[in-house]
Amino acid sequence: MSWLGKRKKSKTDCEIRLHESARSECDLNCKMSRDSRSGLKRPKKQAEKDEDDKFRQEMLAKFAEDDRIEQMNAQKRRMKQLEHKRAVEALIDDRRKQFEAEKAAEMAEMEQERDRQAMRQQIIEEERQKLLQEHAR
Repeated sequence: MSWLGKRKKSKTDCEIRLHESARSECDLNCKMSRDSRSGLKRPKKQAEKDEDDKFRQEMLAKFAEDDRIEQMNAQKRRMKQLEHKRAVEALIDDRRKQFEAEKAAEMAEMEQERDRQAMRQQIIEEERQKLLQEHAR
């Protein structure tokens, strides 16, 4: 297999792993959202940090192995590692932004539900007052 073929396969493997990681991250985010409602914020943050650290280490190890296989000289290897580190950080930042957007949407939905509930209570109270006035006559 040529160098480009190996590199392309490596990139494809990374994309598959990223997709699976994103899916598991989404599942983890859903669980974390439920946990935050029950007051388990610290363990959630620690789990998220652990997941990010694990993901970071896996990706850095994969990129480091690619670099060794390509037998780059020291200067090129350092530059490639920095490039990979920036790419991993960008992916983590994207995942974090996605999680924050999902959390904001969930909070907005909860706020809408509170508003609907308040409106229901107001209507119930108005009807109760109407009934009391009719019976008072």
